[in-house]
Amino acid sequence: PNAGQIARWVQQKVAEEGGSIAPEAVRSLSMNSNGDLWFVNSEVEKLLMYAGERMITGEMADSMVTGMQSTTIFALVDAIVEGRQDVARHNLDTLYHEGIATGYVLTMIHRQLRLMAMAKDKTMGISEGAKSELSGLHPFAQDKARKQASRFSLPAVRRAMRAVIAADRSIKTGMSDERAALELLITEMLPAGARR
Repeated sequence: PNAGQIARWVQQKVAEEGGSIAPEAVRSLSMNSNGDLWFVNSEVEKLLMYAGERMITGEMADSMVTGMQSTTIFALVDAIVEGRQDVARHNLDTLYHEGIATGYVLTMIHRQLRLMAMAKDKTMGISEGAKSELSGLHPFAQDKARKQASRFSLPAVRRAMRAVIAADRSIKTGMSDERAALELLITEMLPAGARR
């Protein structure tokens, strides 16, 4: 598809998901797509998750939509949830150098923990929408979430989810510096010795 077709597809996708998107964000997504709808779909989903009820702005799209950052954010999240602190710090340095938003990093960490919780306990009364979130992933991503979940107990994953929320709150209330809050998460969220 050409850029115009992708732009129309992005607008339709965002509308179907109940979101809103600024014209400059549509333009950024379509220009950076290289005609790859799989890539665009992934980026739209991340932007919708990050924006929440806010409109997706051009600034959000520009700061998040790059092939390099997409690869590094997933590497960062994997390193954090797997307790590989040195790798996590290296990837965090790279992302900060590229100007990534701290809120986006926290959102992606929380998302992976949520997927791990779903993979860990399918009997915990999660909604059909949540179940479809896990089953709607690429098989590789499903398998990764299950493998990561197998290393920790469900209470440990839930504690980690609460730690992400606490870090976000401490940043937003000015109690903690953004970088310091993320460094603390890397150190304490799911340490290798505290799997249960």
